[in-house]
Amino acid sequence: MKLFTLLSIICSFTCITNVACDINKPSKNFKIGNDFRIWYKYNTNTGYFVAVIECYHPKDWFMIGWGHSENDIDSWVFEIDGKRVLASDRYWGDNMNLPRRDVALGGRGNLQLQGYKVGKDKTTVKVRRKFNTRDKYDKVIRPGDQDIYWAYGSDSCISEKGLEKGSVFRRIFAK
Repeated sequence: MKLFTLLSIICSFTCITNVACDINKPSKNFKIGNDFRIWYKYNTNTGYFVAVIECYHPKDWFMIGWGHSENDIDSWVFEIDGKRVLASDRYWGDNMNLPRRDVALGGRGNLQLQGYKVGKDKTTVKVRRKFNTRDKYDKVIRPGDQDIYWAYGSDSCISEKGLEKGSVFRRIFAK
């Protein structure tokens, strides 16, 4: 019994320290062409938005962003490093060649990576963020009409040079 308890504790600790553990998907979902599928959930009790994002063209990076124009995008950037995924909360504003980290602009990194899985044909990430972070570089996520900006690329440096595909997609999020 003691061995079983010890193994349970070790496994629990591994999942806490290894972010690759949790990619359970919420029930609501939609596709963005043949490039992405996003599962999402609003948790009104905690004030958090949870999303599982699958990119079907995993290269070196991909991005999902929220905004109302191409010069004002709250960007979630996912960089693929071998079998690891690095997530960052960024802002793509006017006169910026690439999205800059919120913390570099004086904001906060509010995006929490919950889990990921890197595969040959797709990369899956699970993230969570408060609906309203009160960070001027983050958009409030709410049910309703949302413009979703997306892109992916094959250059290890996130830039226009490495951009393979990107566009805007409009989606109405349901509660």
